[in-house]
Amino acid sequence: MFLQSAVVVAAVASSAAAIRLYPVSRTILAARAAPSNIATGSFTNCTSYATVESGGTCSSLEAAADISFSDLLRWNPELNTACTDLELGYAYCVGGGGDACPDLYTVASGDYCSLIESEYGLTAAQLQTLNPWLDSNCDLEVGEVLCVGFASSTTTVTSSATPTTSTTSTSTAPTTTTVTTITTTAVPTPTNIAGGTWTNCTTYYTVQSGDSCLAIDQTYDIAYSDFLRWNPEVSAQYCNIGAGEAYCVKGSPACNNVHTVASGDSCAGLESEYGITSTQLYAVNPWLDSNCDLEVGENLCVGQVE
Repeated sequence: MFLQSAVVVAAVASSAAAIRLYPVSRTILAARAAPSNIATGSFTNCTSYATVESGGTCSSLEAAADISFSDLLRWNPELNTACTDLELGYAYCVGGGGDACPDLYTVASGDYCSLIESEYGLTAAQLQTLNPWLDSNCDLEVGEVLCVGFASSTTTVTSSATPTTSTTSTSTAPTTTTVTTITTTAVPTPTNIAGGTWTNCTTYYTVQSGDSCLAIDQTYDIAYSDFLRWNPEVSAQYCNIGAGEAYCVKGSPACNNVHTVASGDSCAGLESEYGITSTQLYAVNPWLDSNCDLEVGENLCVGQVE
């Protein structure tokens, strides 16, 4: 049964005091200890889940767990941006899914986007980047939780000059550190963009009959995790892409190292090859099941999301 609204209720797994903004208790779990009633497609490596009961909204989930709507959508990819498919009795990730927004704002009566942008020192493009589910008119609803801050992210390149020597003296050039900021520009949003797909991407692809998520990932050399992040309404399990609709295939953040699964590959083998732990592999590929079953041709993230 689908509900437009739901009250958040979860069993308490520790003695910590429950949040009481709504009738909610948060369950704190170790990564991969997903509840048995987890919603389809929701990240399995979260530290906090909430089970839906009749009567509330996605805004209730956000407010009680202190997360942005962008985070809720990213960690629960099968939720649509209208939140009309919140499912009774199922648990959704509300914490610890990774890449959480560091600065939140809850929309109040009378708010509008340009006012919030001014208050937090953001441009319209930055607000849209942080909240890609916003429509082109930037319509706001009271109670929505917006992301209004960026996580710190810079690329640092360090180079050392080769020491120069002579018969009379030796000199060593000092080490210099240069911080380089790489900026990408979003392309115009396609008119046939799929529901929920991010509107600030640099490349889109229109699905043709017979296409699959696996084939799209390979063509654009992207991790499946990235494709799911940029296209939140695509099911991790069923890859419910629609022919004729445009999907984001290049966006940010993105995985910086991708591995295409070959015959004979195993999770343990990949962890050893790339020097990562099982927990790290699950953190960057939260769609993997608890057995870490792999399919030849899948694109795994084996690096960091940045």
